[in-house]
Amino acid sequence: MTRLKIAQDLVSSVNTDARNATVVRTAIRLGKELGLDCIADSIETSAQVDFLVAAGCHQGQGFFCGPLDTADAILPS
Repeated sequence: MTRLKIAQDLVSSVNTDARNATVVRTAIRLGKELGLDCIADSIETSAQVDFLVAAGCHQGQGFFCGPLDTADAILPS
């Protein structure tokens, strides 16, 4: 296993549910400690991208960014 996928149910409410935000930040830290790539699933908003990047997740997929991509590619310049 080389990847940790963060589920849509968690990603969808990272900006509105403090508990989900905590779980996502913790999962990203754990993944990094284990040497895994973290991938956020079903990103739908720029606010979700901002949260995920700040938390250390730099790969994602969903309606906002399309197929699996890196944060550098989906963040506005």
